Amino acid sequence: MSKRNKIVETSPEWEALRALRQKDGLSLRKLADLMEISFTRVHQMESGRDDIPKKYIVKFLEALDKAYELITRL
Repeated sequence: MSKRNKIVETSPEWEALRALRQKDGLSLRKLADLMEISFTRVHQMESGRDDIPKKYIVKFLEALDKAYELITRL
């Protein structure tokens, strides 16, 4: 396990992304499938054990069919 995985740091960005995922009624596994990335990666980011790169946010919003501008308002 990398050092970053031992440290839990949630962020406002992830809180907003989690709220969007839950509002759409998606599980972490379903979201991972839609984004075509591993469930583990999604889980690590949502649990605050991994950083969230901008390209992930864009891919997340595309998977949920949301506009990028939406995240800046949350």
